[in-house]
This record gives sequence, C-alpha cells and structure tokens, in this order.
Amino acid sequence: MKYLILGLLFSSSVIAKDVSCLAKKNLSEVWHKKTEVMLGAKVLFGSIDQFKFYVKNIDDSRFELEVLDENTPSRQYASGDGKEINWTLWSRKALIDFNCEH
Repeated sequence: MKYLILGLLFSSSVIAKDVSCLAKKNLSEVWHKKTEVMLGAKVLFGSIDQFKFYVKNIDDSRFELEVLDENTPSRQYASGDGKEINWTLWSRKALIDFNCEH
C-alpha cells in the first residue's frame, strides 16, 4: 500500500500536458506546433524575428508564456488558469500574435 501511494505521488509530479501553439506575423501563420510540456518544465516553441517563445507548465491547470526579445534584451510574461494564453505585439514593423491552448 505504501508503494502504491508513493507511486501515485511520483507519477503525478511528472505529468505532461499537451500544448498547442500558433504563431502569426501580419495575420499569416508562421508555425503551428503541438508538444508535451512536463510539469515544471519550460519548452521553446519557436521564434519570430528577435522574439523567442517559451511555454512553462506551472501546475495541472496553469501555464506561463515567456517571450524573450533578444534585441533589448527583455522578457514579457503572460499566464492563465483557463485553456488559452495569448500574447500580441503591434508595432510599426509587424503585428505578431502568439496563442497557446492546453
């Protein structure tokens, strides 16, 4: 019984969630990727121009989006408890939209 409980606790700490992310630049799809993100892990989904997009699995229902701007350098974050996280940049040069669902 003790091993069963320990096994359940251990397996719950390594749960991976499927995350699907869509990146657009100027309303055109750049890439659409789906991958598993382990609990506590941060995964690089891709980049557009100087921006790199990471998704972190915080817990069973919360994810965090990190956007690294390599030109500045700076980071922007978005998080959510729902099924979707969005990030949008609107500049004179481009409209970049990044959307993830889990």
